[in-house]
Amino acid sequence: MNRLAYRYDYKSFMKILRKTIIIPLLAVLAAGCAKEVATSTNLLEEEYIEAWLKSNYPNATKSGTGIYILDDQPGSGAAYNAESYVHVDFTTKDIDGTIISTTDVETSKRLGTYTKGNYYGPKIWQISKTTIPVGVEDLLSGMKVGGTRTALVPSWLTTLNRYKKESDYMKKASGSSTTIYTVTLRDVISDIQKWELDSLASYARNNYGLAPADTIRRGFYYKQTTKPVKEKTFPNDTSFYINYIGRLLDGTVFDTSIADSAKFYGIYSASKTYGPVKISWAEDVVDIKMTVETSSSASNSSTPVGGFQYTLWELSGTYEKGTGLFWSPLGYSTSGSGNTIPPFSPLRFDIEMVNKN
Repeated sequence: MNRLAYRYDYKSFMKILRKTIIIPLLAVLAAGCAKEVATSTNLLEEEYIEAWLKSNYPNATKSGTGIYILDDQPGSGAAYNAESYVHVDFTTKDIDGTIISTTDVETSKRLGTYTKGNYYGPKIWQISKTTIPVGVEDLLSGMKVGGTRTALVPSWLTTLNRYKKESDYMKKASGSSTTIYTVTLRDVISDIQKWELDSLASYARNNYGLAPADTIRRGFYYKQTTKPVKEKTFPNDTSFYINYIGRLLDGTVFDTSIADSAKFYGIYSASKTYGPVKISWAEDVVDIKMTVETSSSASNSSTPVGGFQYTLWELSGTYEKGTGLFWSPLGYSTSGSGNTIPPFSPLRFDIEMVNKN
């Protein structure tokens, strides 16, 4: 049977499978034997996967907990050895070949899912029992930096639960859906803080001539790019206005107060109010507030991330321009922010003190 026929058959198979399981499932639940149904479902899917592999990847190798290696291009760098973090590029597909997610910008453009301002590129994966499915952790096993591996991860191995034996997964686990992962290993990271601080230090040195000794506090640099017209001390009740542009270290602009810059970088939103934002000074840096004035009678006050506050703290006078560079503990930490700022991302903010209008 050819590949297209298998794609059609798989969809039909899964529809029939779902329909035919409902009534038996209700009967079994009434009898208190739900695990048997999960096992039957996994066994039926396993039969289909084996038939699919025989037709499409007859040379696939089964590994570890039961994933199937479809293609393996070995790397020549450091080997993954159960480090806590990895830096990877990846694409995921369902068994029909439909792409689910990708870090590749060109693939996103071909699919029509590309959004300017979103981050595309390698991402940090934290390897733990609560963040990475067992099958994906198995996929990484034995990889070296620079290598690319494609593997089929059966649905029961997309679970976060860990069991002792492969047969236990078949009996007990129920994940999301069978997924094909293509992963390129960019780096293995045992100390994420050191890795991030080193990345920030390299950027500060190469772009601003700043050395590690120039850090104002751990993970924070400031570079004055235009001197103020007049230096001054800000009283605690002072308010002034700034414009800013926020970037990832790869240059991706994710936020700005300047409408023309937002249009230039393709992140303009008609629902956002652009223009200088009001900064309310305070006795302590952590109490500095930023207010976006949306109309003559409405405003939105917020507390900026720590790195932004420390950048403001370094301003010394009117019309000064400066750049703050800071690591993720002073930014968006381990969670990132939506599709624009990935986890563990150092940030750069360019700030200019301006008039209100």
